Amino acid sequence: MLLEGGGMMGAIHDEMSKEAYEMVRKAGINNSEFRSLARAFPSMLQVNGLGNAIAFLYAKKNDQNKKDKKNEKDVKNVHDILYKEIECWTWRTLEHQQEEQAQKSENPKLPLDLMERITKLDSTGYRIYTDEIMHLCLWIKRFAEGMIKAEK
Repeated sequence: MLLEGGGMMGAIHDEMSKEAYEMVRKAGINNSEFRSLARAFPSMLQVNGLGNAIAFLYAKKNDQNKKDKKNEKDVKNVHDILYKEIECWTWRTLEHQQEEQAQKSENPKLPLDLMERITKLDSTGYRIYTDEIMHLCLWIKRFAEGMIKAEK
């Protein structure tokens, strides 16, 4: 699928930006906790590495939903939101590479969980995942900064 001017990479980044926009929109314009995580996560990814950064989200994603102190509304777990978005995006965009890897392995069943997939990657796959997730998270960061109000 080639688009004029941007080529294949342009098409991928267009799709990625649309996905990131929708995800931030669904997170809510008053979700300053999500904004904070979205701004910090690319740096966390770069400094700590893919495995550690995703393990952080993985550990935090199961925290029970909190109540907003001001409005007594349920607040979505921002770590879970980001983890699921990364998990879905990588599954859809990198599935072909995973199928090839699975055919070469003894166990051809593809793991669906992001953390499990990352732990089974070879060094080339790990770099591909790191680059893909970094690009996605930079889009998420840009949209979160522009769409979500900063807490005062």
